[in-house]
Amino acid sequence: SHPAATLNGYGGSTVRGYTFSGTVGAIVQRASIEGLRTEYGSAFGVDVITDASGIMLVDTTVDDVAAGIGGSVSSPTPTKDPKAYGFYLGAEAGAVTMVRTCATNMSGLYGTSFVDDHTATGARILDSCSS
Repeated sequence: SHPAATLNGYGGSTVRGYTFSGTVGAIVQRASIEGLRTEYGSAFGVDVITDASGIMLVDTTVDDVAAGIGGSVSSPTPTKDPKAYGFYLGAEAGAVTMVRTCATNMSGLYGTSFVDDHTATGARILDSCSS
């Protein structure tokens, strides 16, 4: 957190295992993300955003992710409601393929999502769990 921060829960409260931003043509194989924790923000196992495309995730697992473990934050705050995401695919991201991916043991003060897909074309998801 920035030393001059005055809002409870603000100052970099979001955590991410992997982030792809402006990445084109990446292949990630046998990656494991585990033990992500945030007091007041959201937690993302894999976050594909801002002009990233041609991303292929193969045998990628996300486990033990907790968002908002500090409880709710009083308004006003710039922090979004804490949620736990296995895989988040932003609206500005292009093609994403997921093969044998899984997200387990997730908890979020405002819910969880195995895949939260906002891409225009939708992710190609093959042989993945949904727990």
